[in-house]
Amino acid sequence: MHVPILSRRRLLPLALAIVIGGPGGAAAVGQVIIGAAPVAQADTTYRYLGTFSFPAAYGLKHRVYDWGCRGGTVPNLVFRWDCAGKGNLYLLGHASGVFNELLDAYHAGRLRVGKLAYYTRQGVTSAYKVAWVRLVRANYVWQGMTGDEWAWNATSRQAITLQTCAGSTSAYRLIVRLYKVA
Repeated sequence: MHVPILSRRRLLPLALAIVIGGPGGAAAVGQVIIGAAPVAQADTTYRYLGTFSFPAAYGLKHRVYDWGCRGGTVPNLVFRWDCAGKGNLYLLGHASGVFNELLDAYHAGRLRVGKLAYYTRQGVTSAYKVAWVRLVRANYVWQGMTGDEWAWNATSRQAITLQTCAGSTSAYRLIVRLYKVA
């Protein structure tokens, strides 16, 4: 399935919106456009799921909220996006906000294979290890594969996938895949 970008507009660096539904209303999971996003410190409107922490990313630690499998403007919180396949806990966050430390760690060379991150849910903490880091254009095509084939695909092992924008005009996506440590 090809997952095109619907449009690119030059807006605020906080921009990120997930759009579900393609031309004519046909469902197409994972289409992405750029749109303005409000800044929020915390919001009790969203269901709290757990906490994600990544020491290698300058001590990044944020609460994770449920975004569901829907479109709309993503506030400046870390959200689980449920459109990803089974076994893939897909987390979205703004590069100039909640995932700023992630992007900074990438640019500083600290975001490498083998680094550990942690997800805590209902008092249970699980460790995850970075398997790969990819910086791709906003169309999510990597080595000829579309995003549904490698980014938000189902995984046979428990995984966390992180996504944030990159580049001065948010024309790129930083995608990080982590697998649960046995």
